[in-house]
This record gives sequence, structure tokens and C-alpha cells, in this order.
Amino acid sequence: GNLSHWITVSRRCVSKGAHLAHPGDIEGKVPNVPKLAELPECLALLVPDASQSFETVFAHAMGLNTWFQDRAAIAVSLLHRPGDEALVKLTRRATESAGLPIVATGDVLMHLHSGKPLQDVLSATRLKLPVAKCGLRLGSNAEHYLRGRARLANLYERAWLENSPTLAGRCSVSLTKLKYEDPREVVPEGTTPIGHLRDMACERLIRRYPGKDVTLWMPTIEKEYGSRSRSS
Repeated sequence: GNLSHWITVSRRCVSKGAHLAHPGDIEGKVPNVPKLAELPECLALLVPDASQSFETVFAHAMGLNTWFQDRAAIAVSLLHRPGDEALVKLTRRATESAGLPIVATGDVLMHLHSGKPLQDVLSATRLKLPVAKCGLRLGSNAEHYLRGRARLANLYERAWLENSPTLAGRCSVSLTKLKYEDPREVVPEGTTPIGHLRDMACERLIRRYPGKDVTLWMPTIEKEYGSRSRSS
């Protein structure tokens, strides 16, 4: 629930279809949302890129260590790319300096190696370009699939592979634990969500039908919103 709320916050501050998250969001600086401070019960993975400088990765790692502590780790995805060796060196240096553990991740996008063409189509759709014009923005190989443990053992250190299921075991997400929460922040003080919705419906009726006696429609409004209130 906290993670979903943070995603909502990051999408509200930019145009539709984009998102923008700030480090200050998890430092308790989002107005009227104090529960986002430190994102309680959420885990955080830092995913560095081989093209980043050590200073940048170290700063991000220290930020996560400060706010998440034992709920944070650095993720490494080795996909037989030219920068894999540099990524390992960068990650080792960052974890030694920031004190975060390293976990092996696969950056999985498909279940089988043969799913690469479909994945390219999905990537092109996201980029809003024909596949032929996507160039290097598509995956350079088909390694983003569920690889076997024997193969992973040849790529990652044993400790990194052991850290992955340990961290995953701490994720106890269940849909039965989730419940709908009315957006209380948009409801005026002293009223209920369904009551505020009814008032807005009446207000729009007056604006849409000026000069009409909207009280004639009140029984219908009461019946409609009353039934919705009971069903929810």
C-alpha cells in the first residue's frame, strides 16, 4: 500500500504517462503523507549501471542505507553485456564503502529465450516506434529470461545467489491484506465520501439545468448513491 501510494505521488507531479520520484519523498517531505517516510515494510534495491560513476552509485547507496538500513541491497544483473565486468567492479566498491549486501538478479522480462521477438515488439510499443527504428534501445541479446540455477552459478558469486532468496523470502505480499481506502484528503471536513459525491452531483445538476427544480431528482440520487454505499 505504501509503495502504491508513492507511485501515485510520483505520477501526479508530471504529465500523464510519466513519473518523477524524488529522494525527499521517502524522507517524509511529501505534504500530508507522513507514512511515506522510510516506506515502512518495503524493501529497496539499488540497480546501478556500468556507465555511472562511483560517486553517483555510492551516494545512492548511502541514501538507501540511511533510510532503509537492513531493508536495502544492491542488485546486480549480469546479462552478457560489454559492461558486465565494469558493473561488478563498481558494485563491489560501492558495497564495500556503503555496507549494503549484493543480491543477484536476472532483470527477467520473458519466461523463455525464444520470447525475444515479442519482447522487442513490446519495447517498440513503449517507445512508440517501429521495431526497425528502435536500434540500440532494444535489448542487445535474449538473456532477459528465466535462466536455470546451474547457469546462474557460473555467472554470480555464491553469496550473491544466496542473498536473493533470503531477501525475496521477506516479501510477504498478499492481496487478501489489501483493502480500498477512500481518498480522505479530497473530502471536506465533516462529510463522508458518499455524501460529498451526492453533493457534487446535485451541484452539477443545478449548473447543467439552470432554472429547473433539481429536488425532483433527489429521490433518484439518494437511491443511486445509497445503493452504491451499501455495495461498497
